[in-house]
Amino acid sequence: MTSSHIPLVDHFIVFGLHKKSLPSMIYGELKPGVIEEYPRSVPCSYDLEIICFPEGYHVKEINETNIVMKIQVNHYSLVDFYGTEKYVSALTFTEIIKEQKENYELDPTTLAIPKAFCLVSSQPLFEFQK
Repeated sequence: MTSSHIPLVDHFIVFGLHKKSLPSMIYGELKPGVIEEYPRSVPCSYDLEIICFPEGYHVKEINETNIVMKIQVNHYSLVDFYGTEKYVSALTFTEIIKEQKENYELDPTTLAIPKAFCLVSSQPLFEFQK
């Protein structure tokens, strides 16, 4: 008897900025990258940054007294050239970090950095995707 195993999740990807790019990020163009991906052996072939960050990718310097956490959930259905459907769910949120300024001022800068968790599945995971 042969059993066909269909995974619940094809890919799990974490998008954001790599910590090593923080010191120079204020002076250059920002583009989110893949921080973690599962499975690592099979990279995801879809360009998911636009799905995770539909309003663009913006890092902001903020005052600690006005921190507002924004959480956004987006769901999409993608169809490739062969008609294979994939279901994508993205949870986008803001990570708050303190970063020392380049001129070594005493007060570190507080930054709001967008981050996203993205699930790609061959199966509809949520009732409204069915």
